[in-house]
Amino acid sequence: TDRAAIRSELGVNDDTLLIGGSGLLAWHKGPDLFIQVAAQLRQVDPQPRHQFVWIGGGTAESRAQFEHDVRLSDLSQIVRCVGPKTNPLDWYAALAVFILPSRVDSFPLVCLEAASVGKPIVCFDRAGGMPELVESDCGQVVLYGDARAMAEAVAALLNDPARRHAAGEAARQT
Repeated sequence: TDRAAIRSELGVNDDTLLIGGSGLLAWHKGPDLFIQVAAQLRQVDPQPRHQFVWIGGGTAESRAQFEHDVRLSDLSQIVRCVGPKTNPLDWYAALAVFILPSRVDSFPLVCLEAASVGKPIVCFDRAGGMPELVESDCGQVVLYGDARAMAEAVAALLNDPARRHAAGEAARQT
């Protein structure tokens, strides 16, 4: 799968900036915080030039909860769960920014995978082992649970392509 095929599947054009998260639709992975970041980004940077993509799945109940929150937050146009993928690296490569909204994640491999394809990472402090990697210029670490701060960090990366590229390259080389 290439970038064009992923964008076609999502129904977005080349100008759309993709923000991704990945994992089980489970409390500790923070899919609800992912939705809150999308809502906050709409306030911080209201231009409809971005799309949030959750890569991963869960139970029918957790998927229904995710879709319920998206719908009631009026985010159906910019947030979607694409389910588990056999080619997640291709999906990560299509992203502009990878966010890790996890509450608890000792050392998430999804971040290493996103870093391996040159994606900057935004994560929470005190949520596991990722801040040590990210604070070495690979993205940004924000206060635990602060969806607004995460949205602001994402907006800063989206609005500064040179910084986004530099952070992605730093991540790739780490």
